[in-house]
Amino acid sequence: MLILVDSDIFNSAADGINIQNAYRPEVSLDSVTISNVGDDGIDVSHGSNISISATDVTITAAGDNGVEVSQIYGLFDLTVSDTEVTESGNDGLNIQDVSGVVANITDSAVSGHGDRAIELDRFSNVDITLDEVTTATLDEDSVEVSNGSGLVLDLGIGTISGIADHEGVTLSPSDTALVINGTDGMNVLTGSNIDDVITGGLSNDVITGNEGRDIFVFEPNGGSDVVTDFTPGVDRLDVSALGITDLSAMTFIANVVFFNTGNGEQVVFNTLDATTLSSADFILA
Repeated sequence: MLILVDSDIFNSAADGINIQNAYRPEVSLDSVTISNVGDDGIDVSHGSNISISATDVTITAAGDNGVEVSQIYGLFDLTVSDTEVTESGNDGLNIQDVSGVVANITDSAVSGHGDRAIELDRFSNVDITLDEVTTATLDEDSVEVSNGSGLVLDLGIGTISGIADHEGVTLSPSDTALVINGTDGMNVLTGSNIDDVITGGLSNDVITGNEGRDIFVFEPNGGSDVVTDFTPGVDRLDVSALGITDLSAMTFIANVVFFNTGNGEQVVFNTLDATTLSSADFILA
């Protein structure tokens, strides 16, 4: 087990901390500062059954990523609290080519990076909880998720936004408005407690807006989506991309709205009588 307490790591040409080809290592960082390193602040790769705990850690001005986790196939348990990652050359937290990651990040800040706060790429079975995590001054999206499956992302009460391009994703409620875009797969998408814009994408999706004035966006060939909590007069259905200009281009039967485009798009409501909807509930072309 590696334990670092009250330590400073700085002016390294490579990584601040590098853990490679390790099986079942345990790492505990407490009151550690990593600054002005040439590559990643912390680099963990080519291993399995890894446990890392970081409390009161500051990573500043890493040449590449603040924290990079790659090619981990087996359990990877990351617990982070009271930590700040700033001014990395690329991402604050970069996770790629992994399976079986559980990450809990609380009371932390990620800011001033060249790219994203968090990037997930080429992954399966990843569970991330962000609670009171703030991001700021990023050149690109706060979070980018791509080429993966089996992601559970719980946004807690943080300020992460800009979730896009993922398949098979479950997003938990947040107190920050979200823009959520599904892709070709079957997505389970849950908005925040404020005003969200949610696009299911292709295939059949299950969408929950939660509180706020939400907009559910439908695209051509979008399949049959389920909206679990639509409130008339508050939420709206955006059908402009389907070329629908008035209600006559839709058929309302029981709890279903059929979009008469010839491509089979429709929306199914869990409890709402679709025949009660009016033009005010739609964004038309």
